[in-house]
Amino acid sequence: MSKRQKKFYYFAYGSNMYEPRFFERCPKARFVGTGVLWNYQLAERKYTDIDYKVNELVEGVVYEITESDMRTLDQAEGYPYTYRRYWVEIEMEDRTIHAIVYEMTPETKEIRHGIPFPDWYYNICKNGAKQHGIDFNIEQTNDLWFLRRWNSRYNSVGVDRR
Repeated sequence: MSKRQKKFYYFAYGSNMYEPRFFERCPKARFVGTGVLWNYQLAERKYTDIDYKVNELVEGVVYEITESDMRTLDQAEGYPYTYRRYWVEIEMEDRTIHAIVYEMTPETKEIRHGIPFPDWYYNICKNGAKQHGIDFNIEQTNDLWFLRRWNSRYNSVGVDRR
């Protein structure tokens, strides 16, 4: 008899948006949809990171993962030393959910500040965004780049246009 594992939502905003990469790591996971993390922005620090910033947004992919998937992600993300893990609210088209997200630790942010993405990593992120219909627009601001859907239903300060 197999033990039934607890399931969680996970919000992917970098290379884990690319399904071939993600499902190789987490084969029991299930794609749920796309969503928005409000009041954060993406940051380029060798790999993708997020920073708290009012009135910004990060678009990404929501997966349902098992406890064993989370352990695999913890290892891949270097939790708890490279990335920390915590709960956030993600706005999806039909609901708001609580999901796990990974953010670099303050020490890692400092060490990786100003280090650009390797080309192979950037291409995985770009392909993952494209795979899920997330328009890709990159603005260079010091060491930051932003992933946005400019034609989404939201304006630049997060107000629903509908």
